[in-house]
Amino acid sequence: MLKPVKVIDAYCEKHDKKYKANVYHVFNHESVQPCPRCHIENTRAMAVASQVEQARIVISAREKRERDEWQAKQLKTSIPELYQTRFFSNYRVESKAQQSALDICREFADNFSAYRRSGGTLVLAGTPGTGKTHLSCSIANQIIQQDYTAVFITVVEMVRKIHSTYGTSEGEQEVIDRFSNVDFLILDEVGKQSGSLSEQNLVSEVIANRVNHHRPNVLLSNLELEKMKETLGERAWDRLTEGRSTLVDFNWESYRSRVSGDKKLQQRPA
Repeated sequence: MLKPVKVIDAYCEKHDKKYKANVYHVFNHESVQPCPRCHIENTRAMAVASQVEQARIVISAREKRERDEWQAKQLKTSIPELYQTRFFSNYRVESKAQQSALDICREFADNFSAYRRSGGTLVLAGTPGTGKTHLSCSIANQIIQQDYTAVFITVVEMVRKIHSTYGTSEGEQEVIDRFSNVDFLILDEVGKQSGSLSEQNLVSEVIANRVNHHRPNVLLSNLELEKMKETLGERAWDRLTEGRSTLVDFNWESYRSRVSGDKKLQQRPA
């Protein structure tokens, strides 16, 4: 413990008080003990600062944990990185039709547990750049917080992944089962595939498996309804639209260029 080298008569201008002060020799400099009231105030200020720092550390740790948990959940899904920050709260509404589309997709997400029990399909079709991917991924980003699994994939990519198992240790059925069993499947770019019988059979099998086990789906397409039916195949389309199915027509002009620089699209809601 540091010992004083002397005691002096001191005066505190702040509190207008004379007092006896210990003087310490610290690193070749003399340090005068503050007045008793200053000492109490300094001690309290240091305690408050310590509490603030501890709170900051706790908050920082919690935020890091939440980020880590979010990233872990995202790793269990295949939502494109660009759309991992797409939520209903940062979807821009500029018309009644867009508000209606938002309401339908939000209802789907809010009641996902019911759809998971009874099944259901949303078909989001229409003009490119109108927010179909944003809203479908908003559903996914909401439900994965409830520990549901979700996969976003194009029809072409899904078929390619199934075909890529040929001649490998991973069987075709194993990949089909993976897409069949995920809680929520978003099939993008419906209609860009070749429409061959082989493709239709694979897509039809995945869809039939999902419908049979009440697993919800969203289909995204820039095509008109009849063209979607043609490329998916009548059998797959009939199975998809069994029971609770809703067609949402995105018939407004593209606004992708107007929202591309929106910083809100890069943020998760608080």
